[in-house]
Amino acid sequence: MRFASYLRETTDRQAYRAHPMALHIQYLAIAVADILRVHERKVAKICRITASVRESFQCQHQNISSELRNHVQTTQKLLDFSEDVRSMYDDILKLRGQELLHENGLGLARIAQANSTETKLIVSLADQTAQDSRIMRIMTLIAMIYLPANLVLILIV
Repeated sequence: MRFASYLRETTDRQAYRAHPMALHIQYLAIAVADILRVHERKVAKICRITASVRESFQCQHQNISSELRNHVQTTQKLLDFSEDVRSMYDDILKLRGQELLHENGLGLARIAQANSTETKLIVSLADQTAQDSRIMRIMTLIAMIYLPANLVLILIV
């Protein structure tokens, strides 16, 4: 499994816990280099290795140890940087989430305002309908009283 796919499949916290493993491996490499230095001394005594060969080995050992220590420092800086980047992304996502919540709140407020306006319009229409209905009842009552009297009057005349 590639490391990128591993990161996608694990949570942020699990992936971050995997990073110190790289530091641990580098510290173990430094420990192995120190053990090699100790063994070099013992082998040099037993096999009677010349001073020039020992100096060459010690010089190479010193260079490799320095490189390993530099790698440890670089790795630590990169891990710190990646944690800072992860923290920054978390903050950005939280901020974006808050912005979305605010935008949703504004949208809901606009919908509520439109609903309020629509409700006022419906109440106004209901009032006008009630008034028109009242007028129609009055006109019907007048017509019921006036029309028969008018018909009788026309027949008499």
